[in-house]
Amino acid sequence: MEKKNKVSFGARLKESGRKFVVSLKRNPHIIPLLIFFVAYVLYTFKLTHISKTTAAINVANMGMFEFVIMLFSLLSFVCYLNAFPKRSKPNIVMIVLFVVMSVLVLLSNIGYQNCIKTGVEKHESHLTGIFAENITSAQSMLKWHMGIMIAGFVMLALLPLYSRLLKKINTSIEIEYSENVGEIELSSEE
Repeated sequence: MEKKNKVSFGARLKESGRKFVVSLKRNPHIIPLLIFFVAYVLYTFKLTHISKTTAAINVANMGMFEFVIMLFSLLSFVCYLNAFPKRSKPNIVMIVLFVVMSVLVLLSNIGYQNCIKTGVEKHESHLTGIFAENITSAQSMLKWHMGIMIAGFVMLALLPLYSRLLKKINTSIEIEYSENVGEIELSSEE
């Protein structure tokens, strides 16, 4: 019977942490990608509130801003994933396209917030109950969306700095070595 080496929970946790750091050392561009992904998911999950806000207020260009935010958020992910191919230099054109699309998302976000302000001032007496809740939820989500995207831009700008810092982390495995290693027998069994 073979004996299975029982590894303690702490050792398994330490090894998974080491593997995670090794993965980050090889692909530090994943950090900003995850931040932008969180912003995209937040916007997608609250899209119902955005749509109900657009329907309640119905100011010119609200639907267009909503569409631009969703479309360019998705397209910017495609550009970002193509900007950092494995085992080759970053694709500058894709990084520029990503930044341009993300800036358009931020500008559309600001435009949508201005439409909400204009619509609330215009239709203030009609916006009560569920409409007011949807509008408040949409405004709060849009602020969070912008904040998370700005944090993603900061992390993208700091990518060269923290990628160097990550490379300095020692992730090598220490192996015990015995000085009394005997000769290895290479005799064949007959």
